[in-house]
Amino acid sequence: MNSLTTDVGSEYLVHNIIEEFVDCTVIEIGKLIFEYMQSRSARLVQGFNPAKGKGPILLRTTNELKRRLSRETDAAFIGKIMIFISLLLPPWERSGVNLRGNYNIESITKHEEPEDDETKMSIDEDEDSTGTPVS
Repeated sequence: MNSLTTDVGSEYLVHNIIEEFVDCTVIEIGKLIFEYMQSRSARLVQGFNPAKGKGPILLRTTNELKRRLSRETDAAFIGKIMIFISLLLPPWERSGVNLRGNYNIESITKHEEPEDDETKMSIDEDEDSTGTPVS
């Protein structure tokens, strides 16, 4: 982070290094790197533009980490990543909008009709709850 203030490297140097670390490390280290990104988010997203500069780097980094995580065991952490991304992007950002209106037409949900089950309990209308005939 000091390279950003001392002009020693590119302003994207830290972002590129973080991206490389996430790409080449195990998931546990990737989680630690994301925690670091969250703790330094004010400086990392300074001058953030989702279309150019550090924007695509941060989006690639977070999406890569999210892709590598298990949806079953790391659901809460994936949620943290998605919240982080949603705080970075405005609602009208093109990457979060379905511009063409595509939807999944191959996903078909089939509903089964319930069959008449002979083991169902029949209710006698001629008896009350104790089983005595009602007149």
